[in-house]
Amino acid sequence: MKGTTRIMLCLSIILNGLRLGESLGLSLKSISVKVGEDATLDCPLSTNCSMATVSWYKQNQGERPELVLSYPLTNTSLVLYGHGFHPNKITVQTNDSRPLHQHQLLIHGSKENDMAVYYCGLTEGFETTTDA
Repeated sequence: MKGTTRIMLCLSIILNGLRLGESLGLSLKSISVKVGEDATLDCPLSTNCSMATVSWYKQNQGERPELVLSYPLTNTSLVLYGHGFHPNKITVQTNDSRPLHQHQLLIHGSKENDMAVYYCGLTEGFETTTDA
């Protein structure tokens, strides 16, 4: 018998830094999927800044949030994955329907250890580095 994985998503609009939690009056949206099914998490973000970075975080109960991935607002092909996260397991999609950018985190073949709270956020401006 397959179990069910419950994935929590906290939607947050981040401007000028990282702010998470219920102190902002954010509500949690819960989705349930069966183990092995794909899960899609939605995150509408609004900004007037074209140079911004979208980040997704995963927080297991009793632990700190960890970076799942981040990418420039205007280019989802430049995804940087956090430690232990891979594109064969997690991908992103966007839909630029003004005034909101709709971002989706796709978790492929969900497992019980995917059960967590997921946060999405936006940081205006981003910095890139190159190896010299």
